Amino acid sequence: MKPSTRLLLALVVIEAGLAGLWAWLMWNLRFGQLRPSGEMADTIATTSSVIGAAMGGLAVAVLISFAILRSKGK
Repeated sequence: MKPSTRLLLALVVIEAGLAGLWAWLMWNLRFGQLRPSGEMADTIATTSSVIGAAMGGLAVAVLISFAILRSKGK
């Protein structure tokens, strides 16, 4: 398997894991046992921002990795 294929597969798995973590957190914040001590809307917004930043940072890192792999091949 080529390194770029492995990298893409790893990205899909990690992004799916982060999306699952986000869904679990949102479900448990609204209906489950995770009750914040402060305002609910602030907690949801902060959690969504953190998970979104992690997913975006991962995507940027993968794009940079693809650029490096492409330049090594030439």
